[in-house]
Order: sequence, then structure tokens, then C-alpha cells
Amino acid sequence: MNINQLEYFRELYIKGSFLSASETLGITQPALSLQIQKLEDELGYKLLDRNRRPIRLTIEGERFYEKAVEILRLVDELKEVSLQISEEIRGTLKVGIIPTLAP
Repeated sequence: MNINQLEYFRELYIKGSFLSASETLGITQPALSLQIQKLEDELGYKLLDRNRRPIRLTIEGERFYEKAVEILRLVDELKEVSLQISEEIRGTLKVGIIPTLAP
């Protein structure tokens, strides 16, 4: 399981179809389907009821979705902290002035 698979799963749930989600994500529909299938295989249960339109989550999928969204929110917060750390100004600032301007 990886962050991309969680993002794909979230987008698939939001859009309700593989085609729409794949267009938003900028990947092909078969690639999206494969990643979701790999995620389901790793988990050992189905996340989606593919027989309904729009696609619906299974009971297990609903529970998984809640945690996946929470994890993705934390990942976004972690990215934000990383940006803040990299943008901090550090070091020593030395200001020089010539004696005639000092007064």
C-alpha cells in the first residue's frame, strides 16, 4: 500500500467512476483500475461495489475510506511542515555602516 493508491482511492470515491477519476488524476483508466485492484489484493477484501453506477464503497471500503482520508490529511500537514522548515530564515545577519553615516 502506498500514498498514491490512497489518493487514487479517494479520487475514485469522489468522482464515482474510473473514467472521471483517471482523467482528474492524469492517468489511464486501466492504470487506475490496476492500482485499486492491487490495493484490494493486498488488503484481502473488496473496497468497491463495481456493479453499481456510480461506484459505491463496500462496508469495508467505507471504513477504509475514513482512515485513508485521515492519513492523506496528515500527509498534507507533513508536507506543509516540510515547506515551512525549508522556508525558515536561518543564520546570522551582519549589517555594516560607514562611520560617517553612523551619527
